[in-house]
Amino acid sequence: MLGAALLVAASGLALAQSAPPSRVGRLSLVEGSVSFAPAGSEDWGQAEFNRPLTSGDRLQTAPGARAELHSGSTALRLAGQTVLEISELDDDNTRLTLTQGTLALRVRNLYPGERMEINTPNLAFTVSQPGEYRLDVDPNYRTTGITVRSGSGVAYGENGAARTLGGQQQIRFADRQLAQEVAQNNPPRDSFDLWSFARDKAEDQSQSARYVSRDTIGYQQLDSYGDWRTDTQYGPVWIPRVSSGQWAPYRNGQWRWVPPWGWTWVDDAPWGFAPFHYGRWAQIGLQWAWVPGPIRPRPVYAPALVGFPHDRDNAWQDHRRPPSSGWFPLAPGEPWRPNYRPPQRGNEHPNRPPDARPDLPGYQAPGAPGWRGDRPRPFEPDAGRVPSMVQPQQPGIVPRPGGQIDAFPQAIPRPRPEMRPAEIPNQPTPAARNQAEQDQRAFMQRQQQAERERAQQEQNRNQAAREQDQRQNGLQQQMRQDLQRQQQERQRQEQLQREQAQRESQQRQQAAPPGAQPQPGVPDPRQRPLWPLRDSGSSR
Repeated sequence: MLGAALLVAASGLALAQSAPPSRVGRLSLVEGSVSFAPAGSEDWGQAEFNRPLTSGDRLQTAPGARAELHSGSTALRLAGQTVLEISELDDDNTRLTLTQGTLALRVRNLYPGERMEINTPNLAFTVSQPGEYRLDVDPNYRTTGITVRSGSGVAYGENGAARTLGGQQQIRFADRQLAQEVAQNNPPRDSFDLWSFARDKAEDQSQSARYVSRDTIGYQQLDSYGDWRTDTQYGPVWIPRVSSGQWAPYRNGQWRWVPPWGWTWVDDAPWGFAPFHYGRWAQIGLQWAWVPGPIRPRPVYAPALVGFPHDRDNAWQDHRRPPSSGWFPLAPGEPWRPNYRPPQRGNEHPNRPPDARPDLPGYQAPGAPGWRGDRPRPFEPDAGRVPSMVQPQQPGIVPRPGGQIDAFPQAIPRPRPEMRPAEIPNQPTPAARNQAEQDQRAFMQRQQQAERERAQQEQNRNQAAREQDQRQNGLQQQMRQDLQRQQQERQRQEQLQREQAQRESQQRQQAAPPGAQPQPGVPDPRQRPLWPLRDSGSSR
């Protein structure tokens, strides 16, 4: 028992001393069946939307499935039968391992010193500039294809082999010495490329990007589940569309132990990532509003921006039990106190803008004269909890030796107890809960249907454009052929005329007697002058 206690204390001390990364990944879209295995585990289960992804986590997609995840402002999209491992993810490095399948990347920005690398069985590809990239790994033929739509990158092989790829270039490599198998310029887009293009276009048109940094994980879902307003005290705020008046932040979700941060809040709402790991919450009238703060690059991720009235340190670092039910969301100006030292990068700090707002009226820094640590909290911790919508179960995927994938009727998640706030009285009636679940489910279905329709419309427009180009190319080819035929016909007529004139000349020469002089021809009466010519020397 003493050894176990010392081990727990040592692990808590190490967690408190080392600063975990300030950047994570997040699964933002799933079409079909996608499985997930956390770092250091072979226990595969159904992937979760709002669980943060970090170094060592792995994802697999079933045949025909698709998935999208974000890390910073970079979007990563997986096609069916793809196996991807996040080998390293921290503030300056993103290293992915693609064992098989297709991975598309939309890199919006690369900060100074930031490195992005994708490893495959054949090579290592590093992204040099922001752009659009795609990698295809075929384990059967042991090839790796790299497509660069825009931007540039370098492929590295064994024995110092390297190859630079630029925009609109596609190369397939057959071995680790970068033996080139197929090269193509301006490659056409397939259905997966068109789907990725439609997702990029929808992300480019996001309204939430006007109010938060694109490095804020999960901002894309805010457009469909809430509204932006401007408050006189807090500036731009986001108000979620919730069906219950008893809703409150950090009430519908679970606590999960996610190394290296420790206890992490995983919300049940489809939009429940950005508002629970960045910024602050405030009550404006009778509504809860998320306050993101000023737009700054590279915001710092936090596992949960909440406070605890008692036993604050043990609430974060004791992995044997989750936090108690007394937590509350932090308001603008309230500092966040984890059991580790948060990373600092200039003004990018969880307790500074954009998460805290020292520029707000009435803000008092902790420890400053007049600061009260026991001031009233933004809401009563014992407020009612609205049960979340139950997500439908999807078939899971379990890897087999050799890289093949088997689909099972149900996912086999790792046994984890659900850590929810304590049950309290005055909860909504079952009918109200069922109605709220039905409304949320119907809203999500409408959003998914709208996204599918937008993707289909974009695909139809691209198909129509390709058909129009083909028709124009066909007309131009037909015109060129007609002109060529006309030119050939003119040349043939001219040749016939020359041959006819040559035959007539030969016939005249043969018909004339030997030594005869050619007789002058009889003048044509039509060519006679209209009046007789006069001698210039004669007088009138």
